[in-house]
Amino acid sequence: MKTKLVIFGLTGDLGRRKLLPALDSLLEKNEISPDELEVIGVSRRQIQPFEILESSLGLSRAENSKLSQILSFFRNEFSRGNRIQKNLKKIPSR
Repeated sequence: MKTKLVIFGLTGDLGRRKLLPALDSLLEKNEISPDELEVIGVSRRQIQPFEILESSLGLSRAENSKLSQILSFFRNEFSRGNRIQKNLKKIPSR
């Protein structure tokens, strides 16, 4: 069974500058297998998975990243009347 890593605010500074490069590095060094992990980004802003990888890793690295195989993206606005548990059920799986 795959581990699902849900990252809230993936389009933010922490996600782009630290989390995605760290995950990319672990995948590149084969410390994590793409068969074992699914990364699901959640944000208020709609963006394609490749766009966030390009923004984080640069174009050439994003094109060859194993992370592109396991990254999906889900846009949702979590407001007071919009419960997290209810919305997590809507997150698509690969």
